[in-house]
Amino acid sequence: MTYRIVAMSLNSPRHVYAVAVKHIRQGKKQLKIPKLPGKDTIARLGQFLRHAVYSLTKWEIRQKVTSAQLSLERSSKHGLQEMLWHSDQTFYQLVEKIQIERKEAAETRLALEKEREINELKSRFIAVTSHEFRTPLTSILLCCEFLRDHNHKLSEDTKQRYFELIKSSVKHLDQIIEDVLLINRAQAGKVEFNPIPLDLVKFCFNLVEQLQIVAGEHYNIVFTSHCSYNCKANRLPSMDEKLLRYILTNLLSNAIKYSPQGGNILFDLVCDLESVTFQIQDQGIGIPKEEQPMLFTSFFRCSNIGNLPGTGLGLTIVKNAVELHGGQISVESEVGLGTTFTVILPLHHTVTVETN
Repeated sequence: MTYRIVAMSLNSPRHVYAVAVKHIRQGKKQLKIPKLPGKDTIARLGQFLRHAVYSLTKWEIRQKVTSAQLSLERSSKHGLQEMLWHSDQTFYQLVEKIQIERKEAAETRLALEKEREINELKSRFIAVTSHEFRTPLTSILLCCEFLRDHNHKLSEDTKQRYFELIKSSVKHLDQIIEDVLLINRAQAGKVEFNPIPLDLVKFCFNLVEQLQIVAGEHYNIVFTSHCSYNCKANRLPSMDEKLLRYILTNLLSNAIKYSPQGGNILFDLVCDLESVTFQIQDQGIGIPKEEQPMLFTSFFRCSNIGNLPGTGLGLTIVKNAVELHGGQISVESEVGLGTTFTVILPLHHTVTVETN
């Protein structure tokens, strides 16, 4: 509604403007105020009131526009927030799905790699064991046939040599079977660790004597002891004798086997209150640098061994035996210059024994 303020009489302009001011105070801005000519105070008051009504009307329009804009912005913001929330939910679901798919892919990849490793292990096992079994079995068969066909012509010494060859081949077969069973027990975690008090110097001396007889005159096993830990006192280091014998016997036998030209085999024992170090060094064929990381893998054999016998299980069993002691094994080698194996076993505990 538009309020019209019309002067009933040109003689009462003050009354007209007074009514206009009253309506303006009441918030009624749609007013038509008559314009009076002249430049007196009443005329100027009329101009001021008209300007005030115009300004108030314009301000109200701006307020309505601003309010509409704010309402639209709030509505847009709410819609945008809702859209962002849905986008976040979709993103999180997508991330979760990707993570699940990656996990499944990783598990599948690991399973495939494990299966591939098992297949390769089986292939190497079949290749190595068939070759290693065939050689002693052939020797046994040939010896038996020769003894059967020529028994009446052979002297007792000759017969004894053939019997010793058969016995050696049987022992070789037995050792192959024992290695396979031992590596199987080790991988299943069924190898027992039974430490007992052990005089290491005496133990190593006895081991060297036995292996020197087997090695023959072309080899010289040089044993040196640097034992600050008094192994002859009433407190001895505690170790698993069976596992330690396997470790040292295997490393010394390998040093002999892979030194076909003979020579010195250096065997050092260094012990203190913290650890025991066994070091075995040969001057044999050496190990190719690129093949050294695979040296302790089951059935692995180096490319430069030629026709030398072996199953590729010995060093794997040695590493397991060392780890059961809580120790470490390392190797340094160069083709044509020899190999050095170092075994370090910690001495966290000792066992007190009685002496006479």
